[in-house]
Amino acid sequence: MMKRLLIRLGLSRDPGPRWVDDVLAPLRETRADADVAASVMMRVHASESPGIVVIATGSRFPLVAALIGAPLLLGAIAALVASGDGFFDLWNTALALGHVAWVMVASVVEFCGNILSSSAPVARAVARVFETIAPILRGAGLIAAAWGVLSILFSFVVFAQARRNSSAGPHGGLR
Repeated sequence: MMKRLLIRLGLSRDPGPRWVDDVLAPLRETRADADVAASVMMRVHASESPGIVVIATGSRFPLVAALIGAPLLLGAIAALVASGDGFFDLWNTALALGHVAWVMVASVVEFCGNILSSSAPVARAVARVFETIAPILRGAGLIAAAWGVLSILFSFVVFAQARRNSSAGPHGGLR
């Protein structure tokens, strides 16, 4: 039984190494383009959205600046450390940069605090208005629900009346 199935599928004989070469031949002929950046940029430029092109083009400049600036900064640090008092100059520079970062963070926190302190009374006033009109909104919702129930009852009465007054169909009974 199994031998017949293998013969029917064409698997009864060993295909040999030539079969492997035949199967792998399309893979050997495949060529790959390794320049991915150019093809991606061409696809971005071909897209319908001009905003993506602006973002993709604008994001290249900070990346190039970082790639150029990082080796220059590392070279300057290495030159400072290699000289006699370079470590102390580097330490003082790091402390100054840390102080600048601390002042910037403190300024951002103070700015956000000022925004929150000025917007908090407005938020409290809006909350007070919502608390004030909540009973009115509940009443309006209750009235809308009552009208909905009356509409359903009216429709029920109209359809019941129409069904009662309808004539019999061709096969008897009510339509």
